[in-house]
Amino acid sequence: MAKRVLAVKFVRILWYDASDGPLGWSSLTEPEIQAWMEKPALVLSYGYLVKKTRHYYILAADLCDDLVISRLTKIPVDCVKNMKVIKVPPLRVKGGR
Repeated sequence: MAKRVLAVKFVRILWYDASDGPLGWSSLTEPEIQAWMEKPALVLSYGYLVKKTRHYYILAADLCDDLVISRLTKIPVDCVKNMKVIKVPPLRVKGGR
């Protein structure tokens, strides 16, 4: 069976995520609580950019040559601090189309 090159980008996205605070009762004046409230959760994700919409980037951490994917992450566009395309060898997928 012939294989074709899949035109999908591998990216690194730095983005802000929601985060839970410490569990249990806490005082708003505690240093741990103050630090948590001041510092956003910054996440670094790598994956294949399998879909882009006006509102989301959808990454797949795993992509097989039969187009099976796993470990999807949907990142809101407005939460992205920056994104960089990482050069990787092209993926040759099954099927001659």
